[in-house]
Amino acid sequence: MVKMLARLILALVVAASLWGAGRREDVDHFAVLLAEPAVGGRLARPFRPAESERKQLAGRVEASQASILGAIEQMSLPIVGSTRYLLNAVFVEATPQQAERLRAMPGVRGVVRM
Repeated sequence: MVKMLARLILALVVAASLWGAGRREDVDHFAVLLAEPAVGGRLARPFRPAESERKQLAGRVEASQASILGAIEQMSLPIVGSTRYLLNAVFVEATPQQAERLRAMPGVRGVVRM
């Protein structure tokens, strides 16, 4: 019983050390805010667009994200997520130096640490 408990503890310690092994201390989460307006920013108020129009607007925003996503992938940054309806943004894990490179890209309005 003691050997089994010792093995379990050892396995947990190894798993915990591997969990953070690939993550660098200086990496943080950033929101890359794009210059192109989000879907909600393109709608006249008060207005309830048809589903087809919402999809068309979402497609335009996704197209605006495509070049930024390609650049982020070339930098080998993990993409955490994105949003297009209320905010046109891509969420990434990056170092502060990489965030500065993202800020300088065409089509980027700003980069904010989360």
